[in-house]
Amino acid sequence: MRREDLSIETPCQQDWSGMKPADMKKRFCDECKMHVHDLAAMTKREAKDVLASGAADGLCIRYLYDQHGDVVFADDPRLVAPSALVRAKRFALGAMAVALPLSLTACMGAAPGRSPQAPAPIAAPVAAPAIAADADAGAPLPLAK
Repeated sequence: MRREDLSIETPCQQDWSGMKPADMKKRFCDECKMHVHDLAAMTKREAKDVLASGAADGLCIRYLYDQHGDVVFADDPRLVAPSALVRAKRFALGAMAVALPLSLTACMGAAPGRSPQAPAPIAAPVAAPAIAADADAGAPLPLAK
């Protein structure tokens, strides 16, 4: 179905989100006192049935269309469910919440009291040289290997 197939003589200027939900596929407009049917929430078959019904005169509809002018329906695989978008947004915010403190810590530089060029001191045990006592001199001498 193409956008040109759905001629709307006087498009409504009311905000869709401001209308009262009647069910998942239509909302009630307080301005014109009519139900507005959302074709994007219907399958193609359901939309054709609504448009072909006897109440099609004075029928209010809302629809989405792609860049080619084709009307988009609920069974269209190109649509992304709003719940999937919410999950993706939450994941991105969580990843950012983890990455931001790590990146800020990396940018803070050296700890106070240390110069950035000096390496941190490493504590390691140092082996003392083995020595033996000389009986004649009474002074310790290093052992030969």
